[in-house]
Amino acid sequence: MNNSFSKHLAAIGIALLFFCFSSAFAGEWVVRFTIPAVDQSAQDVSSLLQAVDGVSDVEVSTADVTVSFDSDTTDTDAVRKKLIGAGFPVKKTNILQEG
Repeated sequence: MNNSFSKHLAAIGIALLFFCFSSAFAGEWVVRFTIPAVDQSAQDVSSLLQAVDGVSDVEVSTADVTVSFDSDTTDTDAVRKKLIGAGFPVKKTNILQEG
């Protein structure tokens, strides 16, 4: 087999392996953040997090916020920082579903 052809074939194999590996971690994540009791309305907290690119759903209860988001667009840290920046210290983070 031609050495140049072998190198191209190996490069294609590596690219396909990388694509398959990275696609396995992409997709929708669902994460629950435990925060102190929400004094603001659930709608205010929901609107705050819906403004984060990639967030598709927000459910707010007394001390938990469950967020669904596209991991190709955002991540858990960005959502956590948005909560903290709005005055909601995150006590605990639970990943309920990974992509």
